[in-house]
Amino acid sequence: MAVERKEVERRQQMKSLCVKLASLIPKNLYSSEDAMTQLGSLDEAATYIKKLKERVEELRQKRTSARLLAAAGIDEAEEVRQHSDVSSLDVVLISSLERPFKLHEVATVLQEEGAETTNANFSVAGT
Repeated sequence: MAVERKEVERRQQMKSLCVKLASLIPKNLYSSEDAMTQLGSLDEAATYIKKLKERVEELRQKRTSARLLAAAGIDEAEEVRQHSDVSSLDVVLISSLERPFKLHEVATVLQEEGAETTNANFSVAGT
């Protein structure tokens, strides 16, 4: 009898934890009516957690690129594009006469910070 009672208590605790987990997932992210079942809720939670991990990694990459640009003395990049392999970035910098920078200095700082420059181009507009 005691074994059955422990089993019932454990099942109730698991059900309570599943309900709590399901409550943490935004309802607009549920992909189907099946998500309303306990197993469906767990699947949705796993998918949601994976998406959050991807978002965290994307934000880490953006923070790293912002730090590299700041170390290079650049307040803002016109465009920072991360490739799907997550290991490389395209950075487009546009300067003006009021806020000039030297491309070789930027490349040097980026290399000092651990970045590898595989390609660098520059052009002058309006001259």
